[in-house]
Amino acid sequence: MSKEIRVIMGYPASGKTSITKQFVDNGYHRINRDELGGSLDGVADKVKAALGSHDKIVVDNTYIDRQSRKSLLKVAKDAKVDVICDWMQTSIEDAQYNACWRMMERYGKVLSPDEIKAEKNAPNIFPLHVLYAYRTKFQPPEEKEGFAKINEIAFVRKHPDGFNNKALILDYDDTLRKSVGKHPWPEKIEDIEVLPKRKETLTEWKKKGYLLLGASNQSAIAKGNFTIEEAVAMFEHTNKLLGHAVDFLFDPTKVPPLSSYNRKPCPGMGVQHIFKNKLDPKQCIVVGDQKTDATFSKRIGANFEMAAKFFNDKV
Repeated sequence: MSKEIRVIMGYPASGKTSITKQFVDNGYHRINRDELGGSLDGVADKVKAALGSHDKIVVDNTYIDRQSRKSLLKVAKDAKVDVICDWMQTSIEDAQYNACWRMMERYGKVLSPDEIKAEKNAPNIFPLHVLYAYRTKFQPPEEKEGFAKINEIAFVRKHPDGFNNKALILDYDDTLRKSVGKHPWPEKIEDIEVLPKRKETLTEWKKKGYLLLGASNQSAIAKGNFTIEEAVAMFEHTNKLLGHAVDFLFDPTKVPPLSSYNRKPCPGMGVQHIFKNKLDPKQCIVVGDQKTDATFSKRIGANFEMAAKFFNDKV
């Protein structure tokens, strides 16, 4: 039997582990730095040693540039073993979604930047900026480096069985409510006024079997304008005025820089709703008034409607 090394590369959280498992299930010996520790040169040394007792080896790491792959390819060349590269074509947006899903499975929530920092030694849990750095630094694989073949592997999202529910995922400010205070957004309960036709429209959609969920950016918290507790009180008061118990999530961080998986347009709040409510994103509608809402909708695979159109506001 001829020997072979498979290299699975791509973004962090691009689905490499799932592809690798398929090879392991077919008899490949896996070598992974996250499990073994050490450097990529150390991984190459482990591959060299493993070639003495294994005909088929699979290595899954990000392999961000040619230099990171050089030592492994030299080992293969010296041993006269073919290296086949399976390059995950997962987008950065899908990698964000996957990273959030992984956190939901492990922690039951999408972690805040501070919570991720506290989990710095947790495997496969990383800050948002890691994905953007990878996109900037990544050098695509080329056969001239020493690969016998390069396969481009498409990413296809699959949710678990039973994810069949549908929902409206609603922005709050200038979608469900407006501020009558001195700021464009409410900073106290007295600032809140629910926009026309919101209660009646939500009632109709609820009758159609749609869950009512909320997702709101609240950067004024990070600016010190009000507290998390005060934000919760304002959301609860808004729900009282609406006459609907919208299950809301909100992100208190500010930009720049974008650091939170939960701040729209990143998908964190959407992933939390999908995971907890077993939603089918294709049956869900995100309703908002900003481009960030539309991008957020696209990243979670839902439909999007501008608030003015959805609620039939008069211009």
